[in-house]
Amino acid sequence: MKSTPNLAANGMIFLRKGAIVLLALMICTAASAQSVRVKGGLNLATMRAWETELHTGTSVQYPLKPGFHLGVTVELPLAGFFSLEPGLFFSTKGFERSSEKPVGFITYMNKTDLSFNYLELPLLAKATFKMGSIRFYTDAGPYFGYALSGVYEYEVSTKIEGITEISSSDDGIIKWIADGGDFRRMDFGLMVGAGAEFGSVGIGVNYSRGLMVLQPEHESIFTQKHGVWSITAGYRFN
Repeated sequence: MKSTPNLAANGMIFLRKGAIVLLALMICTAASAQSVRVKGGLNLATMRAWETELHTGTSVQYPLKPGFHLGVTVELPLAGFFSLEPGLFFSTKGFERSSEKPVGFITYMNKTDLSFNYLELPLLAKATFKMGSIRFYTDAGPYFGYALSGVYEYEVSTKIEGITEISSSDDGIIKWIADGGDFRRMDFGLMVGAGAEFGSVGIGVNYSRGLMVLQPEHESIFTQKHGVWSITAGYRFN
């Protein structure tokens, strides 16, 4: 675990350099009349968990948690209908989960709510096909993320004969591994999507799947990785 803070620091350096490179690409792109896009929209985030100790092989996907993303991309033509589209986004992730366990005439209830704010750098390969005045596209590639902040909320309650009593609750700011906590700042994963452009306006849908375990210290008991569906609207310049 001693190398994890270095991983977070190196990840932030990578994202900072990526942002500088993206800004330079935007300037060069504007000068060469290529495409810059501003994008934003709805995130539907979840967390896929594997309970490796208690229920070997059991996979659980939590309900979708709404959020948003906002950022900018640059399209760099390669050959024919292929291009490369790096970007820089602010994106929210997390999950909400509630469970009930009846024991006799008592029902035990648990609620968990985790929210994360990420700075993300996707690097997507893109294929575009034109049909009349509409440009259809599909894209795929890796993304790199760095958590800027996060908050949590836990609540444990009991219900006895229809009357609910809160036994305990807690909320606060998520602590990262480098700060003595158990949550990892860095995220890395794969993204795939498709969409269409009508003139300068575009719409699209994509799915990103995290490949890094959120709480590595608990990996022997369970693993948690991000998953996000995104619905995006954008505007293309040039």
